[in-house]
Amino acid sequence: MGFLLMQYEFQRASHEVTVHEAAKVRYDNLQERYTKRVEKMESIFTKRKNQMETEWRNYSSQATATINGATGGSGDAFNAMLATIIVGGHCLGDYVSVPSDADIKALTTAAQKVSALLQQLISAAKEADIERIEDQEESMLDPIREKDTEMQAKSNLESTLTTIWQQRKDNAEQRLGQDIKGAFSGYTLGG
Repeated sequence: MGFLLMQYEFQRASHEVTVHEAAKVRYDNLQERYTKRVEKMESIFTKRKNQMETEWRNYSSQATATINGATGGSGDAFNAMLATIIVGGHCLGDYVSVPSDADIKALTTAAQKVSALLQQLISAAKEADIERIEDQEESMLDPIREKDTEMQAKSNLESTLTTIWQQRKDNAEQRLGQDIKGAFSGYTLGG
């Protein structure tokens, strides 16, 4: 009777080892896909942030050149130019204006103030854009990261279950070997 039970235990444990090994492979594959998806999306968002940084840097250079170029004109032309520069919904003309008869010294001083204001507005707008991109990245990646973590946990569980069943299989195999030896120990050749 013990022999049949051990044989059943061995077969059952062998089956469970196979089932849990297959499940672990499946979860590992799923986790790998989620990990690659996260990496790909992180790469896309990093490129988008870098692109946005470049766009703001270019805009800053162009606006600074426009401001500096307007110092040689009239106060009216300078004010008109300020009205064309909008950063983050803020028009520079709303913050700074010069008298229409302003001389070059007054325009140069105004240009320095406007350039400093421009950098502050660009910095705030760029920060808001980065935050918006990061919020979007987080909302898109969090569910995928959760799945990645879930697949890792399931894979770890399957690995643990495989180890447990493998030990049961090994124990049953050892007992089967002892039972077989014991069953035939009374028989000898030629005896």
